[in-house]
Amino acid sequence: MVASSAEIQLILDIIGVFIFGLSGALVGVRRGLDMIGVVMLAWVAGLGEA
Repeated sequence: MVASSAEIQLILDIIGVFIFGLSGALVGVRRGLDMIGVVMLAWVAGLGEA
């Protein structure tokens, strides 16, 4: 079964949000932020690319 263009775009968007969120969390950990700071930075980085 071949996926439609909309399905492929949705999958790539979800992967992008995950990757950008992960990179934001890693930056927060490297800067020594607490758990709330890491989560907020991951959230902003992940949703900021959309």
